[in-house]
Amino acid sequence: RTIFSWLDWENCDEIGCPVSELLDFMVWAPNGRTILITSGSEIALADEEELQMQTIGSGFAPFWLDEDTYGYIRYTPQMELVMADVDEGVPQILLDADDLTAVLNDPQTGTPSIAYILPHPTIPGLLFLAGPEIRGASGKYNIFAYDMATGALSLRLQLDDAPLGYPTLLTPAGIPPIAVGGNGRYLVAVIRTDPPEDVWNIHLHDIKANQTQIIQARSPDYPAATAFYDWSQNGDWLVVVDDGFFKLIAPAAKYERLILHDFDVCYFTAWVK
Repeated sequence: RTIFSWLDWENCDEIGCPVSELLDFMVWAPNGRTILITSGSEIALADEEELQMQTIGSGFAPFWLDEDTYGYIRYTPQMELVMADVDEGVPQILLDADDLTAVLNDPQTGTPSIAYILPHPTIPGLLFLAGPEIRGASGKYNIFAYDMATGALSLRLQLDDAPLGYPTLLTPAGIPPIAVGGNGRYLVAVIRTDPPEDVWNIHLHDIKANQTQIIQARSPDYPAATAFYDWSQNGDWLVVVDDGFFKLIAPAAKYERLILHDFDVCYFTAWVK
């Protein structure tokens, strides 16, 4: 089985950091006091101090909207995106599979699904819904934007394959397929080129402008099973390994340049200042 652990970085010393095994995969509310616990296909709600668990039911892809409101995907049997209040706990349906199909508006499309939900980190109520088509000929991977305030649902990216995610984060199913970067400006999805080569296509979708640019970077599949990238603190610059060099990217200016370095092998990048 998969073991999830908590690393207490505030109490690290020269020997290491205390590590405690968790019950299952946990998602903390913004206030840090309430937890959504995912165990297989079941979701429960718990208080961090007393760990008194309250079963929510079958579902997956849980997330927090704020410290009192959470959401998740369930099947009844149709797929539904629901949200609920911590105190009341009665799920309210936000949208379902028919809503997603109506947005696609393509007779050749398959049946859309949602495998991951990403709330925008700075725009309350804006959700990104990502998932593959589970039946049909097209076999696309769709990423939708849903504005809870207006009810507007739109297709933002339609990819030929599932994104490989950003490996510094984790979900119950593994690495999340999408991320938001550039101080909240860009939705980021990374896939391999087809046919498979050591080339990553980094999709940078400008959320407000609803426009996408693709940055290519070459890196071997092993040991880096995904493209490691990092944003500068001001969100203007992206850095990624490209064919042994560093590629420095300013997406808003459509500017790229290679940076030489003295290391024989380098696969991972991080912005220090």
